[in-house]
Amino acid sequence: LSILTAVVSENMLTSTGVQEHELRMQTEEEDRLQHIATLKELFDAMDEDSSGCIGPPEFEKFLRKAENRQRAAKTCAVPTRHIEDVLGTLADSTQGGTISSELFIEYLVDAGNAVTEKSLMKLEFRMK
Repeated sequence: LSILTAVVSENMLTSTGVQEHELRMQTEEEDRLQHIATLKELFDAMDEDSSGCIGPPEFEKFLRKAENRQRAAKTCAVPTRHIEDVLGTLADSTQGGTISSELFIEYLVDAGNAVTEKSLMKLEFRMK
């Protein structure tokens, strides 16, 4: 009887662990989609002429207000003092110095995350 109880208990723990993992993966994906939507809203707020691209004049004007700097820093998950540098670096790396909404989201969706082996591989691939 004690062996049977142990086996049942182990199966329940394993099942619970799998369910927790699946729930965590689902939650991470939902959080990521929400973050993408928030980045899109931020981009649209910066894109005054609704051209689908922003350049240094637009994001510099947007960042003049402290509340906008804080919003951008929070949304991009970088310190407020670095947000202009981050956007400037992104603009400098593009043709013509403008940033499309797709590029903005692609590069900034993971900006505040810790460096992982996956992120290093992504960077290495882009440099080739």
